[in-house]
Amino acid sequence: MIEVMEPSDWVIVPEIECCGVKLNEKQRFMGISPQKAIGMFDFMPQTEAEIRARFSPVPKIVKQGAWGMLRSLISPDDCKLFSTYELTVNGEWEMENSDSFGIGIVTEGMLSFDGIHMRAGGNFFLPFSLKRLHVVGTGKMILIRPPAS
Repeated sequence: MIEVMEPSDWVIVPEIECCGVKLNEKQRFMGISPQKAIGMFDFMPQTEAEIRARFSPVPKIVKQGAWGMLRSLISPDDCKLFSTYELTVNGEWEMENSDSFGIGIVTEGMLSFDGIHMRAGGNFFLPFSLKRLHVVGTGKMILIRPPAS
C-alpha cells in the first residue's frame, strides 16, 4: 500500500519521542488539543480490502491496449495538488512528458525505464526536461504528478 499525502494533510505524532528527538505538544498535535488529536484515530480493526473500499477513489481507465493499462487513481478533479496513476505494462509503453515532473514507484514485477531496470520497491524521479518515458517489461507502477507546470 502506498500513501500519498496532500501538503495540507494533518500529521499527528502520538509518540513523545520520534527518531531520538523529544517533541513538544505543538509539534506532536499541530496546535490542537491532545484529546482532539487522539480522537481522530480510528482504532476499529479493518482488513486492507475494507480500508481500500473506504478511503480509495474508484480507479478510472485512461488508456488500455495490448501493452497494458493506464488507470487514474486520483485525478486532477479529485485533488488540485497532485494526480496519481497506476500503469500496468505487459511489453512496451511510451509516455509523452510535456506538462510536469513526477515520481514513479514500481509496485510489482520488473520494469525498465529508458534502460534503467527496477523491481518492486524501486522508485525514480521523472524530470520535467524528459520529454518521453519509454517503459519495457511486465509489472505495475504508480506515477504521482503535480498539476501541469
